[in-house]
Amino acid sequence: MFTIFMFTIFMFTIKNNFKAFWIPLSIIATTLIVIFLLGSILENMQKTGVNSKERVGIINEMNHPYKDEFDKMFEGNELKKILEITCLNENEDVQLLLEEGKFHTIIEAYYLDGKNSINVSTVYPESYVLAIATNFTQTANTVTMVMQNQGDMNTLEKQYNNKILKTKILEKGNPIGLDYYGVVSMLQMIAILGIIAVYAILDDKTKNIFPRIKTAPISNFNIIAGRTIANVLYITFILVVIATLASLILGVNWNGNYLVILTVFILFSFIITLLGMISAQLTKSVTASLGVIMGIGSVLWPKYSGAFSPFIKSTIMSYVSPNFHAKNVLFATIYGGSTKTIFEGLVFLFIIAIVMMSIFTIIERSKINDSI
Repeated sequence: MFTIFMFTIFMFTIKNNFKAFWIPLSIIATTLIVIFLLGSILENMQKTGVNSKERVGIINEMNHPYKDEFDKMFEGNELKKILEITCLNENEDVQLLLEEGKFHTIIEAYYLDGKNSINVSTVYPESYVLAIATNFTQTANTVTMVMQNQGDMNTLEKQYNNKILKTKILEKGNPIGLDYYGVVSMLQMIAILGIIAVYAILDDKTKNIFPRIKTAPISNFNIIAGRTIANVLYITFILVVIATLASLILGVNWNGNYLVILTVFILFSFIITLLGMISAQLTKSVTASLGVIMGIGSVLWPKYSGAFSPFIKSTIMSYVSPNFHAKNVLFATIYGGSTKTIFEGLVFLFIIAIVMMSIFTIIERSKINDSI
């Protein structure tokens, strides 16, 4: 329960945090610069430089005449100007090829159970291939219907929905350039603010604040809870500021479900705060704690979320990285991903937060027992 004593600690912490205004200002400015530099480099690579062509893999197992016509369409010189096309075997692991960055888009064209179908998996939100495959589908459906029904529009209309050539996106994937780094770099840089949680514990001891506070009827729980809530809301506020400025100044896309985005910001801020609190209790040093925060929050976790490369292969380490799950949820809500992705990402963030809270509680209780 949020008591008057907890509120007192909360306000005390908030005021202290905003007094050191140079810390959030430097992080906001640095984050925007990193987003701009990395985002611009990535966009140039993808649009005008090394990766100027969309890399497309094609698995074509349709029956005649669709198979031949589909191959002919992608053999045209005009498409080869914008696409780098490779034929693949039907047993290829599509998701793995996309995650490893070998292809931007993969088309799977099959004939199964008497039906032709085309599936498009892509990590390009603006993939050319989706439009191309959709147009092929519509044209093929129309031609087939007319030929089979000899132009009889009444029969054509009745049977149209039974025809099977369809196109869909299986995975919408990640954005490119500024939109990509606008999320992953922000999550990476904000970890540095875990240092405020370190000060909330260690600085209190050096200035003898805790003993003075404890002369009042305030429990240890009220002190820790008030500090934690204040730090979480403070970091969340900085995240909102960075996202807003990145959108207004750099044009980064944040047009998703704002409630989902805010939930991710709060959970991620809570995890970063806990990282600072745990490192402070273990190291008893501001300098050592900063090293832990930088090593884990700004290097290790971001590494497995794609902060150093847009194309990463998911590993077991990815699932213990809050950056990985926060990124997945944010991209899903901004770029129309599945509800399953959002739900799973939020669940993993909750689990990581609970585990870290349990670790801090164990350390805190052992400290109390040692002092008795």
